[in-house]
Amino acid sequence: MSGAVEAVTKAILFADCGSTEGWEDNVSLGKAAIEAMPQEGWAVAALRDVADPMGKLRRDAEAQGRHLSGEAYRIANSPWFIRSIAVDALSAASVSGAQSADAQTTPSENPS
Repeated sequence: MSGAVEAVTKAILFADCGSTEGWEDNVSLGKAAIEAMPQEGWAVAALRDVADPMGKLRRDAEAQGRHLSGEAYRIANSPWFIRSIAVDALSAASVSGAQSADAQTTPSENPS
């Protein structure tokens, strides 16, 4: 089993029920989520961030001109940080999905 499957499974469980307990019994959720996602775009970026939360934290810090402190490892591996990555990705997906739906409507369907 890959680290990505483990990370995605844990993120799904934590977002759904606030705990990663029993993740081993729910690996099929992580595998299905990975298989259902496109090979590029926000989904792959989110999976990479969940699989490597320290890398995400480092990129975010560098983008703000900051450096990581000694607390970085604890923060990067905390369930709430992993959950925030998943929540942000889902928010991006819903915005992206709404924009796609708007683009697909014809002028007669969209009164604005």
